[in-house]
Amino acid sequence: MSNEERDEMTDEDKPITRRQWLTRQAIVAGASPLLAVEAVSSVALEHPEWDMDETKTWHEWEISNQ
Repeated sequence: MSNEERDEMTDEDKPITRRQWLTRQAIVAGASPLLAVEAVSSVALEHPEWDMDETKTWHEWEISNQ
């Protein structure tokens, strides 16, 4: 994917990692950024089977986590 194509994508269309999605979800829920990062790190330790570098769009993460 070229940089021009990536620039034309909306935020919901851009791929983000599981770690980024979880961090954003924590912040939206009211956690401070530092607390969100710490919480996601703890969750990652509790779920070693999760690939924290897996990427999906925001919409795909929302669908897969309902």
